Amino acid sequence: MTNATQTAPTLTADAANSAEILRIRAEHGGHSVTCPICVKPADAPYRRLVGGVIVEGCVDAMHTGRISGESAAWHVRPSARAMRKDRLADMRDRRAA
Repeated sequence: MTNATQTAPTLTADAANSAEILRIRAEHGGHSVTCPICVKPADAPYRRLVGGVIVEGCVDAMHTGRISGESAAWHVRPSARAMRKDRLADMRDRRAA
């Protein structure tokens, strides 16, 4: 539940976080062919389904904006966005050290 002073992260903010993650990776020789976490193509992330419902899957920035349907819905859950935001903060901290 949120009030007037608390807002959920927007997709736009999440997309910006994902773009920065990819940019930082590229600066360090990262590639853009497959995801460094699930080793799947950007448009086909790892997903585990039980009874036709996604119960587990990769939420790496590599997949942001490249998937659709239920897979995209899984990718933009609040917990998934928070994971990418935390990952970006960690990457920034490592760069500053």
